[in-house]
Amino acid sequence: MIAGSRLRGTKGAEALARFAAAQRVPVAVTWKSQDVFDNDSDLYAGHLDMGTVKPLRDVLATADLIIAAGTRLGDFATRGFALPEAPLPKQTLVHIYPASKPIGRVIRVDLGRVAEPAEVLA
Repeated sequence: MIAGSRLRGTKGAEALARFAAAQRVPVAVTWKSQDVFDNDSDLYAGHLDMGTVKPLRDVLATADLIIAAGTRLGDFATRGFALPEAPLPKQTLVHIYPASKPIGRVIRVDLGRVAEPAEVLA
């Protein structure tokens, strides 16, 4: 899972933590959103930016599903649109964001949901 800034605040962070724990899904956070998930959690995968460490890049590259919640999946969060790869990612991609414009704009999504990510994850 890639978690972004729309999950900031108690409601978003708690919904993300509960979802990740229930599904046992690793969570990577976008660079400016490192506070949306407990960095000491065994499910914390790291943060995404242009200098993302190779082990995290490898995990994302080999994942069969990426759920992007609360991020626009912009240039920085995707390492220049490399993870997930634009325009056609290798993984199934679910994108949850409260505005329709970023969903599928650069990277094709398999399922796009225009909604507040905290509400969907809850």
